[in-house]
Amino acid sequence: MKIKIYFKDYMYLAHEKMKRTQNERTLIFGSSHAFNDFDTQINGGGNLAVISQDIYYGYQFYKLSNNPNRKNIVLFFSLFTPGSCLLKTKKMKTQCIMYKLLFGIDYEYPEIVQDCMLQALEPKVAKIIEKDMKNSKKFQKRLEEIDELLHKKYNPKKKIKIIHKRSLRHFKESTRPISEMHWCEQFMMDSQQNGQNLFIIIPPAASTYREVLDSPDKLFSQVTEMAKKYPNVTVLNLFDSPMFQTEHFADSDHLNYKGAKIMTDFLWSEISKKDKV
Repeated sequence: MKIKIYFKDYMYLAHEKMKRTQNERTLIFGSSHAFNDFDTQINGGGNLAVISQDIYYGYQFYKLSNNPNRKNIVLFFSLFTPGSCLLKTKKMKTQCIMYKLLFGIDYEYPEIVQDCMLQALEPKVAKIIEKDMKNSKKFQKRLEEIDELLHKKYNPKKKIKIIHKRSLRHFKESTRPISEMHWCEQFMMDSQQNGQNLFIIIPPAASTYREVLDSPDKLFSQVTEMAKKYPNVTVLNLFDSPMFQTEHFADSDHLNYKGAKIMTDFLWSEISKKDKV
């Protein structure tokens, strides 16, 4: 049986980055919005985001990479974050094996693992990892393809129905009965205990993505209310920010390089207000 592992190259990249970011004062966590929207080539910082990463694995990355030098944590909080769980997806759950074998992160829900027999696939995934690690040229080619995606320009007149379907699917995911928000609060609690500033970024989305949804204040009320308990936490809701126009998007909810520069400059400005060296 052939095993499909989505976005595994991003996981290899995060594995390499984790080795190089030990002395970074600022680290970024999240899924594709964090990966696309924050450019570490501008003033530094370490971006450990992985495409389709849920908040459980984001928090585990935080624990793995934490050290006394770390002063600023940036967590990108997307519309789907409250209900997103890789282990409960049909197509993406094989990523969880990668997290276990590459990073030593255990499965979030052991009872689900038994039902879907992920453990039985671990030896096959281990062979895939071993093979991929030896093929550096293929990996480099994939990174170049990723780079090309960030140069795309978004055309809001194309596939409007598909965009609406995507945003409504993300909203539905955020309202799943079993919430993952306790991991978000763990970010808040641990960063406060560690004396760190935590910036929770609600990333921007194009108007075609937003127009079938409720207001940003309502959509993200849970995380903003939770953050009020922690003085070290700053929530920056940029979901409908006028800073980001059509030309700044690669698609309906990801920034291109132009947008990423605006985002990164803005975030460093906000970080500098709190981070007094």
